[in-house]
Amino acid sequence: MKRLLLVLALIVVVAFSGCLQNQGQGGQPNESTIKASMIKAADNLSSYNFTAAHNQTDIINEYGNNNAANMTIRFAISSVSASIDLANHRARADLITATSLKTPGAPATISSSNGTQYNIGNITYTKMDGENWTQLKDPTSENVLWASGRYNALKSRAQSINESQTSILGSEVVDGKDCYKLNLATNDTVYNQTLRNAVDSVIFPFVANLNMTDLKKNSQLEALAWIEKDNSLVRRYEYHLKLSAIPELVGAINLSNNQIMMFNQSIQESIKPVVVSIEVDNLEHYYDINLPMNIAPPKVALSTTPIAPVMIQNSSG
Repeated sequence: MKRLLLVLALIVVVAFSGCLQNQGQGGQPNESTIKASMIKAADNLSSYNFTAAHNQTDIINEYGNNNAANMTIRFAISSVSASIDLANHRARADLITATSLKTPGAPATISSSNGTQYNIGNITYTKMDGENWTQLKDPTSENVLWASGRYNALKSRAQSINESQTSILGSEVVDGKDCYKLNLATNDTVYNQTLRNAVDSVIFPFVANLNMTDLKKNSQLEALAWIEKDNSLVRRYEYHLKLSAIPELVGAINLSNNQIMMFNQSIQESIKPVVVSIEVDNLEHYYDINLPMNIAPPKVALSTTPIAPVMIQNSSG
């Protein structure tokens, strides 16, 4: 359920804006003009549909040993399909996830989950893995929630593109619409943190020192965006990351209190070096912009008893 809530927290709505005005050489808008127009366009959306697919492969390999029997290999895939009606404060999302984990000396374990979530005003209806529907009422008012941009994924993506260094690669057609194809690049600080976060997520709960120079040398990060020429909205976004690192494990997180415990020298020397390899592919597709929508939870969901956040806190405390 938490995963689905996080997915919807990233989803947002956007609307039509005018054509691009400021132009670069040859009548083509420059990168700054395109990025500024994206934000304006996203502020005027009334509805949109959204799909996203995320695939990740993580491999932890004993240093110098390429025998697959000594590798920990994790495959994780997730996909979300969502419809968001910003004008009427309604959203629906369907989520599917699957993970395969193969550790040395053990058969692969496979886990999966799926769920559906509706956000109607300030009420969330969720059903995960065949369980009963739950209804959660947010104490924040409906208008405040939706005005915050929580459900406007198109605007969130436009803002992230706006913060990137961009270059125009040319034009391509997406869904029959002529689009600018942009290459996106982050500054060194963001790039380093992205690589660091990726490695940390794989070796968790261990804490590592990383040689960032070597890590950057052994990494590839590509982000691309397609922006519709007629309305300045993001149509497609792709993110590809590939890296290899040799982390020096220097500590671990105590899961009972989330405190970091540093290893002494003898423990560090006893830990065999490992090579961490990560490959990530992410694809987002935005379509059916500003079309009428009919988003309504099933009657069985509407009949559930609302749960207030304070009730959850009291029961868990």
